[in-house]
Amino acid sequence: MKIKENPNIVIAGAWNLNILTPKWFAQEFPDLVKQKEVPAEVQIGTGILKFSIDDRIKINPNPDKLIFFSEIAERSNYELVEKLAMDTVSKLSHTPITALGHNVTYFLDEGSFSLFNEDSMSNYEDYYKKELSITAFNTQQILHTLSYENYLLNLTYNINRQKNFVSFNYHYNVTDTGRIREFISEFKNNINNSEEIFKKIVVKK
Repeated sequence: MKIKENPNIVIAGAWNLNILTPKWFAQEFPDLVKQKEVPAEVQIGTGILKFSIDDRIKINPNPDKLIFFSEIAERSNYELVEKLAMDTVSKLSHTPITALGHNVTYFLDEGSFSLFNEDSMSNYEDYYKKELSITAFNTQQILHTLSYENYLLNLTYNINRQKNFVSFNYHYNVTDTGRIREFISEFKNNINNSEEIFKKIVVKK
């Protein structure tokens, strides 16, 4: 099991990019940001801004969403991502937030889908198992959604000869700052949960 894209936290809202600058993060998080200047990079062609915090955390600010992630897959870094995201929301509590998402994607190096038909997956709804059992898996992209008490789990299967992978999106439709902080703290658990689900839905050939 290999991670395709860095697990990330996406906070959708009306963000003020004049505030969310490397300088602001350095001033607001002096214990985390040790260097005097926070390095920033701009993607040529798209103008996407991305900057690093303490060599472990990267931030991608956009007018409609704020993305936090680490390029180093270590639990301690995911904890820092959680903390920075929660504290940013607290410091900018006046910002209208519309939703929260946790995302992780795994490559399908080898294996095939087991269609959620194992007893160990009994927590999934029967109707979902039925839908999966009749899905044509020769299509390039398959989307499915599982509904839970606090979030939707959106599963995307990309199946073709060049890029086979499964994406997990934990979508929280939440606007309250306190609840947002609570759900941000589920980031590490959702990464672990996606790993366990991946092991069950993908079996060796």
